[in-house]
Amino acid sequence: MKKLTVDIKNHEYDVHIGTNAYELFKTEYAALLESADRIAVIADEHVATVHLPLLQEALQLTGQEIEVKTVPAGESCKTSAVY
Repeated sequence: MKKLTVDIKNHEYDVHIGTNAYELFKTEYAALLESADRIAVIADEHVATVHLPLLQEALQLTGQEIEVKTVPAGESCKTSAVY
């Protein structure tokens, strides 16, 4: 698995790339997920079609409430009005 660290103004986060990325929910991100009241997923409709079922299955193991919002695909939909 590869890790890309994204550094933006006043914030840094990791993006994990690989077929077993969801396994990190059980290890590296377990404490964070356990401390959450619920989990929200925002995905565009194209990405959701391909990846959402697997993501939901992996997150079900956390026992947390999962809320999903699917938005239209495309750059024009990346606005606060859509979200």
